[in-house]
Amino acid sequence: MSDADLNNKQPVSQICFNCDFCGKQIRVPSVHAGKKGKCPQCKNIVLVPCSTPPPPQANTPIDPGPELDLVLQPSPPHDRIAADKPKDQQYEMLRQSEGLPSLWPTLPPQRKFPWLIDIFLYPANLYGIIFLAIVVLIPWMFQLVVEFLVGLMGVFAVLVIFINLIVDIVILMFAYWFLAECICDSAEGNLRVPNTADNTPGLAEMGLRLIRIFACLVVYLVPASLYYKYTYRFDLPFQIIAGCGIFLYPMALLGVLMFDSIHGLNPLIIIPSLFSAFFQYCGLLVFVCTIVFLFTKAREFLLASPLLWLFLRAIEVYLLMVVAHLLGRFYFKYQEKLNWDV
Repeated sequence: MSDADLNNKQPVSQICFNCDFCGKQIRVPSVHAGKKGKCPQCKNIVLVPCSTPPPPQANTPIDPGPELDLVLQPSPPHDRIAADKPKDQQYEMLRQSEGLPSLWPTLPPQRKFPWLIDIFLYPANLYGIIFLAIVVLIPWMFQLVVEFLVGLMGVFAVLVIFINLIVDIVILMFAYWFLAECICDSAEGNLRVPNTADNTPGLAEMGLRLIRIFACLVVYLVPASLYYKYTYRFDLPFQIIAGCGIFLYPMALLGVLMFDSIHGLNPLIIIPSLFSAFFQYCGLLVFVCTIVFLFTKAREFLLASPLLWLFLRAIEVYLLMVVAHLLGRFYFKYQEKLNWDV
């Protein structure tokens, strides 16, 4: 190319705009208007405007940058980026066209049935049935095998009994871990038993959660037991201590799980939060106590038949999942009143 051609060459017009995320100034040739690309600094997808915005002030430093700041791609079809939509909707459509997750908050699921019916359907999915099988069927079947082997192995039966004890402890730890997961998942607004296959815990994690749950029992329920142990009286002081412990225990358990720390036992956190949602919390306790009372009466009537033991055990675990759901939903509905800032 001759010097004359270079002198006569017109400069390529450019579009200057700022990244909506990090504010970096980007400039590209105007022929790329309407195309999309990634910001060279924050790597978010941006849309090249169709016209150049007003030039920056004289005292604003301009990043010279390379001749082409974006790795550009073809303009998205109009059915994917509608020009008549607001800018935030256009960007959301652009993210969807790239297969990226939405930045808009996801609305919690809504109940398909009346509240009183839907809460009892909480464990009625595949993951709830699997949990019932693990906690109820497996220990029962293992117990049958142990009883059979004990009669055959004689002196070595101690080894079989020890293995059975280890299995029972592991299943117990898993049961408490899973029920705590039900509380945490319901606290996020979900309405059915969660899928924990991708979050399978180790023994250390299950043990730590069991220790925290046991700490709640020690702090709020053991004082009444110690009082009775040394006085052997069910007098008024015992009733007050036991009543306060039973009343505070669900809130303390919720605090430990939501804070994911033993600091959730702190009465300075639990008691003010309890009074801020006092009537709702009392309604929760009355409803749970009603479930426990009805199940206890039904169990006393049905235990006359040993064949129903397995069925009653399954119903007990089923209702425990329902109660865990109720406790988690209490936090979901009234977390602003509790003001825990977890």
